[in-house]
Order: sequence, then structure tokens, then C-alpha cells
Amino acid sequence: MSQSKKENLHKKIYYPDCRAYPSKDAVLADMKKRRDRLRQLVGYAEKELDTLKSAESFISARICDIENDIRKGKI
Repeated sequence: MSQSKKENLHKKIYYPDCRAYPSKDAVLADMKKRRDRLRQLVGYAEKELDTLKSAESFISARICDIENDIRKGKI
């Protein structure tokens, strides 16, 4: 496939309704920005997941403490 056919296919896939297509470099820069933003969001999600896991561990330990207190007759 010739280079111009590849570029036209690329333009049709990413910008089907556009009359003035951006340059290939502009498309790559846009994709890199999107990739970086997604990586940032994944980092935030991983931190939130760690926080939730810590909270779950704390709550589970507290439930075990309460169950033990009930068995011993303290509550």
C-alpha cells in the first residue's frame, strides 16, 4: 500500500467527517496526550483501590473484634 493511501486511510479512520485533516504529527501528539492522561487516571484509580483495600482490612478487623467481644460476653 502506498504512503498516500495509508495516510488517506488513517485520515478516514480517525477523522471521518473532517474536511481539513490535521497533520500526522498533530494526530500523534494528540494520541500521546490522551495516553498520558489515561496513565494518570490509572494511577489515581490504583491509589483509590489501595485506600479501599486498607479500609476493607480495617473494617474486617473491627468486625472480628466485635464478634470476639460478643462471644466473650462483653457486649
